[in-house]
Amino acid sequence: NHRNVGGLNCDGAVLYIIDPDIRKVLGRKDHKNQYEVAFKFNEEVGYSKITGITFNVSSFGRVFPVANFKPLHMKGNTVSNVSLGSMARFYKLGLRVGDTVKILYEIIPYLVFDPDDPKCKRSRNPVIQPPKVCPDCHETLEQDSGGILTCINPDCDCRKKGKILNYVQKMEIANLGEGKIDALYKSGYLTRIE
Repeated sequence: NHRNVGGLNCDGAVLYIIDPDIRKVLGRKDHKNQYEVAFKFNEEVGYSKITGITFNVSSFGRVFPVANFKPLHMKGNTVSNVSLGSMARFYKLGLRVGDTVKILYEIIPYLVFDPDDPKCKRSRNPVIQPPKVCPDCHETLEQDSGGILTCINPDCDCRKKGKILNYVQKMEIANLGEGKIDALYKSGYLTRIE
């Protein structure tokens, strides 16, 4: 009943004993009050159908998958995609368009396919396949023994932005991260490091 308090989402509660006599008996241990107990609400759980996988390219040419699904309203947000984290996890999940998956949401959304959950269902569609070419430059991707896909084209925009980011990080230039580099690169203001 207290997940939403005064229009704000709440992720837990702290029970605090106010009786000074009881507080004195419980005392402190390891610099912590023994008369306070924190409880966290379990993550929210929702179910949705997979609509596809988007394959993005990082600044250093690695491909990473993002699962797209029918929008869910969770924790005051509308959620319609979740990073799968790695190509290894993409292969392990073996997702298909139309699969019903479970979305867990605590700090960030997390997608699972739980074969023991009757609400998770496989569609009859074919398993979604990884890309064969880079989504940015359309050159052939290189795959290592662990299934990681990488664009090795030195002229690919993602690799050029990666070189700029690497330079910025090594030179310890503050307040210039991947997002700003991407925006400056796309606008044509920052295209290379001399």
